Amino acid sequence: MPKQNQRNLSGKVAIKRTRKIDRISSLPDSLLCHILSFLPTIEAKATGVLSRRWRHLWKEVPVLYFEDDPFNRPGFSDDEIEECFVDFVDNVVAQHKVPHVEKFKLECSVCGEDTLTRWISSAVGPHLKELDLCLCIYRDDYPETCDLPQSVFTCASLESLALKYRIYLYSLPDVCLPSLKNLELDTIYVNPEKVLSGCPVLENLKLILEAFPLNPGINYPAIHMPHSLKRLTFADKSREDSLKLLEVDTPYLEYLDIKLQGHYLNVLFSHFTNMVEAQLDIYPQDKHLDWIPELLKALRSTERLVLKLDTTTGGYFCSEKHSEPSSWTPPANHPICVTSNLMILGFSGYRDSADERAFIAYILQKGLVLAIMKVLINVELRPKKTYTIRKKLSTLPRGSKTVHLIIK
Repeated sequence: MPKQNQRNLSGKVAIKRTRKIDRISSLPDSLLCHILSFLPTIEAKATGVLSRRWRHLWKEVPVLYFEDDPFNRPGFSDDEIEECFVDFVDNVVAQHKVPHVEKFKLECSVCGEDTLTRWISSAVGPHLKELDLCLCIYRDDYPETCDLPQSVFTCASLESLALKYRIYLYSLPDVCLPSLKNLELDTIYVNPEKVLSGCPVLENLKLILEAFPLNPGINYPAIHMPHSLKRLTFADKSREDSLKLLEVDTPYLEYLDIKLQGHYLNVLFSHFTNMVEAQLDIYPQDKHLDWIPELLKALRSTERLVLKLDTTTGGYFCSEKHSEPSSWTPPANHPICVTSNLMILGFSGYRDSADERAFIAYILQKGLVLAIMKVLINVELRPKKTYTIRKKLSTLPRGSKTVHLIIK
């Protein structure tokens, strides 16, 4: 055979062999199921048309993720959307090996409570580790709310739980979640104290308190954060004076992000010796302010501290007409965190009040290792005022020879 023909033949064979190589299908079922677990179930199920091998593979995926949004098609009525979604989920649940589900996620606003309860109950089993629910329905007694099966709050294997949107949690059963490490509560009508008391090993908590319930007689007077927490995000949007006590006795806490009104009668904190980062957005009212300095003391070992404007001013709006002299006085004993540890400080919304100017001057002078001081001037000030501020701040004495002062 001529050499040219041999080369052509060998090239065709090589191309044919390359086309036959299917690297994805050569992977073991366990790895393919892991890949499919990152997809919504409607997409994972669709892979069944790829080949005979893939036809039933989605049934082995240990994750079920349902959302009604893909069924919200133009021209469909609410009843038609609900019917299509319910048929799809029921079909999946009937074929899937549900007792082996490790993660169940459901986002739904079209189904009734009985249907949702049936799906959730079928998913809660001895292998379930993650449960993520974002629900909104309509009930005659409590509009747009949903009760949950008791099994959700007694699932011994559960490690992560997220309950969001219109989930009704006032009439809670006894809570016992011995393995739960991650919890997100962003609901209405929730008694957080009852939930938290049943989570002995909780490490990560995101708690959003909405306006308190339709029944004005309901009151939750205290919240005790679990001792085991390492990360806490807490926002309180509830009405004034609804909570009398907030206890954050969490010595292992590393990350803190709180947004609160200053109406708590009593707030207790541990000394956060392990704190890496803390962000405080506290709007103090005219009363119950004694705990705010105590919180700042508890955070004295924090590596990165972010204080929103209301937190630093104590709720007092610093206008351009703020009277002199300054009411802010530097501490008698200069804190080590300022003199020896503080390297970067950002100050936003600067208006050049006497208090603000005295504070900036103190930090610049006593921050012996300060590397960057960034001052963002309030955008409402006139250009002439801004120029004057720049000139004033630039001439302030500095304790650190290498500090870089940025004024914008």
